[in-house]
Amino acid sequence: RIDEGMALIAAMKEFVVYSDEHSFEPEIARLEGELLLAQPGKEAEAEACLERAIDQARKAGSRALLLRAATSLARRYVAAGRTEAAQNVLGPVWASFKEGQQTRDLVRAKAALTGVFL
Repeated sequence: RIDEGMALIAAMKEFVVYSDEHSFEPEIARLEGELLLAQPGKEAEAEACLERAIDQARKAGSRALLLRAATSLARRYVAAGRTEAAQNVLGPVWASFKEGQQTRDLVRAKAALTGVFL
């Protein structure tokens, strides 16, 4: 199923180019990173996708997509034993949300910060 997911990512990237609609580029990069993490030996490539997703979300001014991308990268860092890096990438993003602490994305972000994956 990973191959199907990667084919869908490729199609979404083509759509972005064809339509000139870039608002979901951060989410596409995040999903690509998640799919790459599911493949042994693709960790560095996955981290690059997740870092790109964070950069794109920041440039787009999308706090929601920034939170998702930072959560994904933080989860990767925690899994690799890099808890300080996880705190650095996700902590400031999570702390910037003053409301909605019970939303799914914020609950997952907090779980990533504490090393508990949901």
